Amino acid sequence: MLPASAAAASGEISVVVIEDDSQLLRTLRDILNRRGYQPLTANSAREGLALVAQSLPAVALVDLKLPDMDGVEVIERLSALSQLTQTIVLTGNASIESALRALRQRTYDYLVKPVPPEKLLTTIDRAGERWQRRRAEEALRQSEERAQLLLEHISDVVMVVDRALVIRYVSPSVRHLLAYQPSELIGRSCLEVVHREDAAATEAFLHDALGHAAPLPAHELRVRSRGGDWRLLELGATGLSGRSDLGGVLLTGRDVTERRRIEQALHQVQRMDSIGQLAGGVAHDFNNILTAILGFSEILLDDAAPGSERRLDLEAIQKAAQH
Repeated sequence: MLPASAAAASGEISVVVIEDDSQLLRTLRDILNRRGYQPLTANSAREGLALVAQSLPAVALVDLKLPDMDGVEVIERLSALSQLTQTIVLTGNASIESALRALRQRTYDYLVKPVPPEKLLTTIDRAGERWQRRRAEEALRQSEERAQLLLEHISDVVMVVDRALVIRYVSPSVRHLLAYQPSELIGRSCLEVVHREDAAATEAFLHDALGHAAPLPAHELRVRSRGGDWRLLELGATGLSGRSDLGGVLLTGRDVTERRRIEQALHQVQRMDSIGQLAGGVAHDFNNILTAILGFSEILLDDAAPGSERRLDLEAIQKAAQH
């Protein structure tokens, strides 16, 4: 009887059995059920391949001599359907030639009928362990590929600098942002591309980040691109103390050059709008005063004698107000 923990592990591993002998197929199914597996069975190659395509099993137990298809061809098609599936050949017609043909198709093992149940189960257990390792390796590989793809296509630059502020890693996105190849920057001090007016503040910011595991507030600095122009970056930093052999700092840089230019232009527009509103208000108030001057001067002119000195003064006031 299999221990409970092993039985639980077996329950996570699917097994497809392809065997044309109905009685043997039932026997194999019973043995696997007792071990804790939940086998899927097929008595023909085509039925078995359909099960493999549907379930992508961990292990496939394949009879090398099937009525509707050669067993080696079955293994070849099975491998194309599910590269992780571990194939075990089961046959009563053993020969060196058939064994070599099967092994060339990357089968996991080769069993000759009649096979003792314990040997069969031990072989399937080992195949299941191998499948689990390969599945974990494949998951890790895919995760690394996704991470690399993400780093290559994000607009932000990701960088790792050591305690001496020397660049140890820079993401491929630096090609789009600053036109450098990553290899051109690795091994250089990150301060080499920082504007000299921003270098001291940036150095202090990075040294401060060395002692902080939590991200620091963003720091802005000017960085020289490969073409010589200056880009304004918003820099985030997280200390790697205790998380990396190098220690150092993880940096993320975002180009905010265009954003700052737009913000400055908007600020200028807002200032001009405020000045316009002020000027409009002043003109309105001044026009009210001039209207009063013109109105009262007109009234006084009606009472002034023609040619008198008073009339001349009032006409001068009216002329100045109209001007």
